[in-house]
Amino acid sequence: MSYELIIFDIDGTLADRDTNILLPGVSEWFAQKKDNYLIALATNQGGVGLRWWMVKDGFGDPDAYPDEDDALEHILAVVNQLRLEPLRRADLDSRTYICYAYQSKKSGKWSPTPEGREDRYQWMPDYRKPAPGMLLKAMQDANISTLETLMVGDGEEDEQAALAAGCDFQKANDFFNRKE
Repeated sequence: MSYELIIFDIDGTLADRDTNILLPGVSEWFAQKKDNYLIALATNQGGVGLRWWMVKDGFGDPDAYPDEDDALEHILAVVNQLRLEPLRRADLDSRTYICYAYQSKKSGKWSPTPEGREDRYQWMPDYRKPAPGMLLKAMQDANISTLETLMVGDGEEDEQAALAAGCDFQKANDFFNRKE
Protein backbone atom coordinates (compact mmCIF):
# COMPACT_ATOMS: atom_id res chain seq x y z
CA MET A 1 0.00 0.00 0.00
CA SER A 2 1.26 3.46 -0.84
CA TYR A 3 0.66 6.10 1.82
CA GLU A 4 0.75 9.88 1.54
CA LEU A 5 0.19 10.64 5.23
CA ILE A 6 1.62 8.82 8.23
CA ILE A 7 0.21 9.72 11.64
CA PHE A 8 2.42 8.73 14.55
CA ASP A 9 1.54 8.39 18.20
CA ILE A 10 4.29 9.97 20.33
CA ASP A 11 4.67 8.32 23.75
CA GLY A 12 5.79 4.70 23.47
CA THR A 13 5.91 4.92 19.67
CA LEU A 14 8.46 7.63 18.89
CA ALA A 15 9.88 8.48 22.32
CA ASP A 16 9.97 7.50 25.95
CA ARG A 17 7.24 9.40 27.81
CA ASP A 18 9.42 10.29 30.80
CA THR A 19 12.78 11.09 29.19
CA ASN A 20 11.84 12.28 25.65
CA ILE A 21 14.57 9.94 24.34
CA LEU A 22 13.73 8.62 20.89
CA LEU A 23 13.07 4.90 20.76
CA PRO A 24 15.08 2.48 18.59
CA GLY A 25 14.68 2.92 14.84
CA VAL A 26 12.96 6.31 15.04
CA SER A 27 15.93 8.57 14.30
CA GLU A 28 17.03 6.40 11.41
CA TRP A 29 13.56 6.23 9.82
CA PHE A 30 12.99 9.98 10.08
CA ALA A 31 16.48 10.77 8.74
CA GLN A 32 15.91 8.57 5.68
CA LYS A 33 12.19 8.73 4.94
CA LYS A 34 10.42 11.71 6.52
CA ASP A 35 10.56 13.74 3.28
CA ASN A 36 8.68 11.00 1.40
CA TYR A 37 5.47 11.48 3.41
CA LEU A 38 3.28 14.04 5.06
CA ILE A 39 3.83 13.50 8.78
CA ALA A 40 1.38 14.20 11.60
CA LEU A 41 1.58 13.41 15.30
CA ALA A 42 -1.46 12.44 17.40
CA THR A 43 -1.05 12.15 21.14
CA ASN A 44 -3.27 11.72 24.18
CA GLN A 45 -1.98 13.86 27.02
CA GLY A 46 -4.69 13.03 29.54
CA GLY A 47 -2.48 13.85 32.50
CA VAL A 48 -3.21 17.50 31.71
CA GLY A 49 -6.94 16.88 32.06
CA LEU A 50 -6.45 14.88 35.24
CA ARG A 51 -4.32 17.68 36.72
CA TRP A 52 -6.98 20.27 35.90
CA TRP A 53 -9.66 18.06 37.47
CA MET A 54 -7.59 17.68 40.66
CA VAL A 55 -7.03 21.43 40.89
CA LYS A 56 -10.67 22.26 40.21
CA ASP A 57 -12.15 19.71 42.63
CA GLY A 58 -9.35 19.76 45.23
CA PHE A 59 -8.20 16.16 45.32
CA GLY A 60 -5.04 14.17 44.69
CA ASP A 61 -1.61 15.58 43.89
CA PRO A 62 -1.96 17.78 40.79
CA ASP A 63 1.75 18.63 40.82
CA ALA A 64 2.45 15.01 39.88
CA TYR A 65 0.86 15.64 36.46
CA PRO A 66 1.75 17.96 33.59
CA ASP A 67 -0.05 21.15 32.69
CA GLU A 68 -0.54 22.27 29.08
CA ASP A 69 2.85 24.01 29.00
CA ASP A 70 4.62 20.88 30.28
CA ALA A 71 2.88 18.70 27.68
CA LEU A 72 3.77 21.11 24.87
CA GLU A 73 7.41 21.24 25.98
CA HIS A 74 7.52 17.43 25.97
CA ILE A 75 6.08 17.28 22.45
CA LEU A 76 8.39 20.04 21.23
CA ALA A 77 11.41 18.13 22.57
CA VAL A 78 10.38 15.10 20.51
CA VAL A 79 9.56 17.13 17.38
CA ASN A 80 12.93 18.87 17.52
CA GLN A 81 14.77 15.55 17.72
CA LEU A 82 12.88 14.36 14.65
CA ARG A 83 13.99 17.52 12.85
CA LEU A 84 10.45 18.25 11.79
CA GLU A 85 9.58 21.83 11.06
CA PRO A 86 8.41 23.87 12.92
CA LEU A 87 10.89 24.20 15.72
CA ARG A 88 8.87 26.70 17.75
CA ARG A 89 6.09 25.85 20.18
CA ALA A 90 3.74 28.43 18.68
CA ASP A 91 3.75 26.48 15.39
CA LEU A 92 3.11 22.97 16.75
CA ASP A 93 -0.56 23.03 15.70
CA SER A 94 0.43 22.71 12.04
CA ARG A 95 1.23 19.00 12.36
CA THR A 96 0.56 17.98 15.95
CA TYR A 97 -2.80 16.88 17.31
CA ILE A 98 -3.10 16.74 21.10
CA CYS A 99 -5.95 15.72 23.38
CA TYR A 100 -5.95 16.75 27.04
CA ALA A 101 -9.29 15.16 27.98
CA TYR A 102 -9.05 12.52 30.69
CA GLN A 103 -11.56 9.77 31.46
CA SER A 104 -11.62 8.10 34.85
CA LYS A 105 -11.26 4.34 34.48
CA LYS A 106 -13.13 3.91 37.75
CA SER A 107 -16.22 6.09 37.18
CA GLY A 108 -16.15 6.61 33.42
CA LYS A 109 -16.55 10.35 33.98
CA TRP A 110 -14.59 12.84 31.91
CA SER A 111 -12.40 15.56 33.37
CA PRO A 112 -13.97 19.01 33.32
CA THR A 113 -12.84 21.45 30.66
CA PRO A 114 -11.19 24.67 31.83
CA GLU A 115 -13.39 27.73 31.47
CA GLY A 116 -12.96 29.40 28.11
CA ARG A 117 -11.66 26.23 26.43
CA GLU A 118 -14.99 24.48 25.88
CA ASP A 119 -14.75 24.94 22.11
CA ARG A 120 -11.14 23.77 21.81
CA TYR A 121 -11.01 20.35 20.23
CA GLN A 122 -8.03 19.42 22.45
CA TRP A 123 -10.41 19.17 25.40
CA MET A 124 -13.20 17.22 23.66
CA PRO A 125 -13.66 13.54 24.56
CA ASP A 126 -14.37 12.53 20.94
CA TYR A 127 -10.94 13.84 20.00
CA ARG A 128 -9.14 11.47 22.40
CA LYS A 129 -7.95 8.14 21.05
CA PRO A 130 -9.53 5.55 20.73
CA ALA A 131 -12.04 8.00 19.21
CA PRO A 132 -10.97 9.01 15.69
CA GLY A 133 -11.08 12.80 16.17
CA MET A 134 -7.36 13.56 15.95
CA LEU A 135 -6.82 11.26 12.99
CA LEU A 136 -9.80 12.63 11.08
CA LYS A 137 -8.63 16.20 11.67
CA ALA A 138 -5.10 15.35 10.51
CA MET A 139 -6.46 13.79 7.31
CA GLN A 140 -8.79 16.73 6.75
CA ASP A 141 -6.01 19.28 7.32
CA ALA A 142 -3.72 17.39 4.93
CA ASN A 143 -6.55 16.84 2.41
CA ILE A 144 -5.63 13.13 2.33
CA SER A 145 -8.08 10.22 2.15
CA THR A 146 -8.31 7.36 4.62
CA LEU A 147 -6.93 5.01 1.95
CA GLU A 148 -3.75 7.08 1.76
CA THR A 149 -3.23 7.25 5.53
CA LEU A 150 -1.34 5.01 7.95
CA MET A 151 -1.51 5.31 11.73
CA VAL A 152 1.53 4.03 13.64
CA GLY A 153 1.17 3.48 17.37
CA ASP A 154 2.01 1.27 20.31
CA GLY A 155 -1.33 1.04 22.08
CA GLU A 156 -4.71 -0.53 21.60
CA GLU A 157 -6.24 2.97 21.62
CA ASP A 158 -4.09 3.85 18.58
CA GLU A 159 -5.31 0.81 16.68
CA GLN A 160 -8.94 1.46 17.65
CA ALA A 161 -8.65 5.10 16.54
CA ALA A 162 -7.28 4.01 13.16
CA LEU A 163 -10.10 1.50 12.75
CA ALA A 164 -12.70 4.14 13.70
CA ALA A 165 -11.12 6.65 11.29
CA GLY A 166 -11.04 4.09 8.48
CA CYS A 167 -7.29 4.17 7.91
CA ASP A 168 -4.64 1.45 8.12
CA PHE A 169 -2.71 0.76 11.31
CA GLN A 170 0.71 -0.66 12.02
CA LYS A 171 2.27 -1.42 15.39
CA ALA A 172 5.27 0.76 16.16
CA ASN A 173 7.55 -2.19 16.86
CA ASP A 174 6.76 -3.65 13.43
CA PHE A 175 7.04 -0.30 11.64
CA PHE A 176 10.44 0.49 13.15
CA ASN A 177 11.63 -3.16 13.09
CA ARG A 178 11.98 -3.28 16.88
CA LYS A 179 11.94 -6.43 18.93
CA GLU A 180 9.08 -6.44 21.42
